[in-house]
Amino acid sequence: MGGSSQTEVNRAEVDGVQLQTVEQRLAAGSDMKARTAANISPEKRKVIEDLLRKGQGVVRTAIDTGSSAGTVAIIRDQLLEREPELFKRHMLGTLQHLANKTAATIERGLSQLEQQEVKPSQIPGLSVALGIIIDKSQVLAGEPAVSVVEHRVKVDPDAVKEALLRLTQRPEADVIDVTASSTAV
Repeated sequence: MGGSSQTEVNRAEVDGVQLQTVEQRLAAGSDMKARTAANISPEKRKVIEDLLRKGQGVVRTAIDTGSSAGTVAIIRDQLLEREPELFKRHMLGTLQHLANKTAATIERGLSQLEQQEVKPSQIPGLSVALGIIIDKSQVLAGEPAVSVVEHRVKVDPDAVKEALLRLTQRPEADVIDVTASSTAV
């Protein structure tokens, strides 16, 4: 019984196309080469960059231009390296969008508390997230960040005991009996 060897299987042809192992494709460097960001036409690259500059997301840009999200992400990263201010504008837009969605979710949650569609325990977490998003968007916009100053008071138990003892050991002259009846003549 003459079975095919692994070498023969690797070189087998299907409908005139030679099958290759993964190692062979990688060694040849042709695996998905035609679909990389390096091979995008300058015209298509410009369209992608223009959409990204306008604040459009990676997935929407990929759909609109017929590119893969990975290719658009690579072009976006290259664009952000060349134009660092674009990153701030892009991130600011994203944070503002998130802030609006979070605020709407909190508002909807508060109105739906009676129907128990949103758990009351979810509202504080969303509120904290909204505060963080707003703070970070202010930083990106160049506005002064909100700072929180926390004051902590440490209570000394020994000092409290002493104060209570002083109060209980007051002389009788300082005490006024409000329960005694007075007889005025």
